[in-house]
Amino acid sequence: MNILKNEKQSIGSKMVQYKFVILLLVICLGVSRVDAQSTQTANAKASVFSKYRNFPCDWWGDYSEKDLAWFKSDKAKNIANNIISWQTPEGGWPLMNTTNESSSDDESALSPWGRHGTFIHATTNEIKFLSRIFQATGEEKYKQSVLIGLHYIFEAQTQTGGWPKAYPLVGDDYKKHNTFNDGAMENIMFLLKEMQENDTYAFLDSSQMAMVNERYNLGIDCILKSQIVTNGKLTAWCQQHDEKNYLPRSGRTFEPAAISGSESIGIIKLLMDIENPSPKVKKAIECAVKWVEESKIEGIKVITIPDSTYKAKGIDRVVVPEPGNILWARYYEIETNQPVFYGRDGIKKYKMSEIDQERRTGYAWYGAWGEGLQTDYEKWAAKHGLDISEPAKMNSPEDGFFVTSDSVRIHYLTKGEGTPVILIHGLSGTAYGNWFPNGVADSLAKNHLVVAIDCRNHGLSDNPAGELSWGSELEVIELMDHLNIEKAHLHGYSMGGAIVGQMMAQAPERIITASMGGYGIQETDPEWIAKVPAESKGYDTQAKEAYLKLLQAYAKSRGMSEKETQDLINAPRQNRPRILPPPLEIDLTKIEFPVMTLLGEFDSAVKKSHRMLREIKNMKHVVLPGKSHNTAIMAGYMPKLYVDSLVGFIDDNEL
Repeated sequence: MNILKNEKQSIGSKMVQYKFVILLLVICLGVSRVDAQSTQTANAKASVFSKYRNFPCDWWGDYSEKDLAWFKSDKAKNIANNIISWQTPEGGWPLMNTTNESSSDDESALSPWGRHGTFIHATTNEIKFLSRIFQATGEEKYKQSVLIGLHYIFEAQTQTGGWPKAYPLVGDDYKKHNTFNDGAMENIMFLLKEMQENDTYAFLDSSQMAMVNERYNLGIDCILKSQIVTNGKLTAWCQQHDEKNYLPRSGRTFEPAAISGSESIGIIKLLMDIENPSPKVKKAIECAVKWVEESKIEGIKVITIPDSTYKAKGIDRVVVPEPGNILWARYYEIETNQPVFYGRDGIKKYKMSEIDQERRTGYAWYGAWGEGLQTDYEKWAAKHGLDISEPAKMNSPEDGFFVTSDSVRIHYLTKGEGTPVILIHGLSGTAYGNWFPNGVADSLAKNHLVVAIDCRNHGLSDNPAGELSWGSELEVIELMDHLNIEKAHLHGYSMGGAIVGQMMAQAPERIITASMGGYGIQETDPEWIAKVPAESKGYDTQAKEAYLKLLQAYAKSRGMSEKETQDLINAPRQNRPRILPPPLEIDLTKIEFPVMTLLGEFDSAVKKSHRMLREIKNMKHVVLPGKSHNTAIMAGYMPKLYVDSLVGFIDDNEL
């Protein structure tokens, strides 16, 4: 990004010729007024701030390494008593240093932000200190203060799993939003994680600890759903996100709804700290780190220079060349990923030099926030067995995301070029697991654009149902619209085959060919049902083994623990809910495009294909000898006949 060039152009644009002198005078008068207003604002702010003596700071760092013996000391008890005295009636703490003195009516003992409870540099540190001193002394008043504070955190959590800047809510401004700004939510999440891992918090009973775990998981879910999608790609986060729908929101007039180069780094590190990250967490980290790398700005630095004309501070800040230096902007425009800057007037600028001097010198517009992140990411990837080498990246499918009309985020994978082939996985499957390990996607990608979707409630897509549930043909249609695909070859397995059937009924004009594995549109007329021939006799000797691996793959896609996975495997099969496809109404005699079924010999191959063979004009049926429902498609069991038949069918029916 050529930021320096933009800044130089800004300076050069002020050098006008004589014929524009009148216009220049008008502009200068306007700038003078803005500078005067900025000076007045800064002077007033300094005057107000000067009367307070307990400004917020990261005071916990001074005590976090102290041993239990120190926490038994009179000094520690005095600090703890001061902290308790500042606790609000709701259970939080104000934005100030609560350790220096006890609460009083003396307003100068506060900070400029008053007595209201908040999560910006407050509440979490107080809980940590009081928990340690209770561990050391066993004095009940410290424990009770912690429990009240913990209840405050629970009460303040929003319906989407985040936390506001302050609580209780006052007014209807930005403070109500889920707040990542200044590490607010990050600090809460680290505290909740620490409570589950550190014996300092052993005094929490099982129900309290279960609630801590539940609220932490809700917070992680909020973070994942808030990650901004731009042009089909996951990027990073805004300082604030809507407490109802996760959308990026603005803060103060100079804090826009934009991707934050500062707060996003803290969120990435929070996610990296998860011991057993789910596939969704891993993908969020991968995409965010990629965004950080792509958004770095090379060859500049920000310096402070004297400016006697600016009476409030006597300084200015400017961007200058610095070969080899790397910075990140505080804000990036969501649509373009260009750095943006705002003064207190709330007007967007693309150069720091264009905003008012008060904000230019009073805010961190650039920083080295992403420094060292790539090294941290490489260590994290190695810890979790992820191959992030360039050869691996080049051979991997590309991730994409979009949001449906009913606000569900859908993930998909693309690979190859050519006529589109949309692959739709089975129930409990994923875009990757159903099509890439078995070679189906790579074989098709040699001559086609392969698009593999994670249906809703599956894989890396949102799970609005909250449990394993059916996907929808509507998200396939919206995926095609998102990618500007007018028509495509459709292929689905099991549930995916049923979705292809719905597409045949509802959007036949979008289909070049339709093929189904492990599924068929069956007879509905009782007379024809009675005429369906008998199935092959025998059974698939690998069926049980394949089913066990299917359960393990499903558990992995959900990020289940070892215990949860084992419980799933041990649960009686008859106790698992039977999830059936929605009703299908279709006149197969009107289908004009080619259709194919691929069915294992022991997967009701006759029953599932009989009606289609009877009614569809251009119909092909492939039976996979010796295979059942899972062994027909799973890597290590799937026969070569499946891939060859599918690729041949699509190649033979190109437009």
